[in-house]
Amino acid sequence: MKKLTTLLILLILAFCDKEKKEVKFIPLTTNSMEAKKAFMEGVYRFDQNETNESRAAYKRAIEFDDDFLLAKVFYNSTIPSENRERIIYSYDNREKVSQIERKIIEANYKMQVYGDFKGAISIFDTLISNNPDIPFLYET
Repeated sequence: MKKLTTLLILLILAFCDKEKKEVKFIPLTTNSMEAKKAFMEGVYRFDQNETNESRAAYKRAIEFDDDFLLAKVFYNSTIPSENRERIIYSYDNREKVSQIERKIIEANYKMQVYGDFKGAISIFDTLISNNPDIPFLYET
């Protein structure tokens, strides 16, 4: 029985997936690696409830690439009119980004410009249904 148990354990270990799985993230439309890194830091800092650090990271992402539309949407300055302008600008230029980014921009536009939370939730629900393997979508 001991040999059978040992054999069973060895078989299980042999067939276990030993490869590291990379967590999928949304495609980010920027040519600047520094902007991507700053954006990802912003996401991380936001998840850690480090609001000021998150805000600073998103601002750096925009400084590295002024056309990084998703960073413009996520950057929340202390001046509401500037936030609104960035969201409207991103919405007006959303055809330049990936489909997922486009939908995130549209949802934020509905929510923050028109107060249409139901419309925004509907967009996010569809994004999650179509991309269940991207954890970031569950957080936005």
